[in-house]
Amino acid sequence: MVTVCRTVQCRQAKVMSLAWHPVKEGLLALGTDEGRVCWVDTLASRASPAISSYQHRSGVYCVTWLDARTLVTCGDGKRIKHCTQSGKGEQLQLGEGASTSSKSQVVICDRGDTRLLLVGHEDGGIQVFRITEESGVSFRLLATIKSQTKLIQSLALHPLYLADGAEAEFSNFLASANNEFPVHVFDLTPVLETPASGDPSIIVTPSGSLRGHLQRVIELAWSPHVSNLLCSVSYDFSCQVMSV
Repeated sequence: MVTVCRTVQCRQAKVMSLAWHPVKEGLLALGTDEGRVCWVDTLASRASPAISSYQHRSGVYCVTWLDARTLVTCGDGKRIKHCTQSGKGEQLQLGEGASTSSKSQVVICDRGDTRLLLVGHEDGGIQVFRITEESGVSFRLLATIKSQTKLIQSLALHPLYLADGAEAEFSNFLASANNEFPVHVFDLTPVLETPASGDPSIIVTPSGSLRGHLQRVIELAWSPHVSNLLCSVSYDFSCQVMSV
């Protein structure tokens, strides 16, 4: 039996993306087809969504939390960071070496003492940044992956640990899906072990490619229980579980 706990109205807009807050229970961020970005406390009895002052010109297809007070969204060729305290939004500056692709997928990963920002682009490129917060949030480019040429649909970095607490064998594996049918897997171990002063790496060949879908793959998820299992869903009406 499924029980509806709360319904959030978004002023007739279609919700295209969402993300739960990583710490605060019940806080949900939403991106709409008209470019609005909002957040709402789903546990409050009558709370209405708070709306960012910045509105994208088209649909918001990616929402993620940069930290406890900051959202990052992608839409109309821009990456915007929104402060949930002030309600203001501004361009997210990734610094030297960052691509200016018109469409991006953004994933933020906590890796113990390290936080990573993964950006997938319209031209198939993927960039891996290390997030530093010594004097404000900044980003250092660790690697650029250039083995694909079509729009990135999904990125999934393997978890460090499995659900039983065991260290994952493939913890540095990154899975990528684009507008072509195969799923590509990259071993980022050399990248993540790069010294702080080292030059960014360039990766041109995947560690492996998984084939089986007949149309584009739109979402990927690693199993939290078995280290080498990757699930993919596709426009070919199938969901496949693949062993890396």
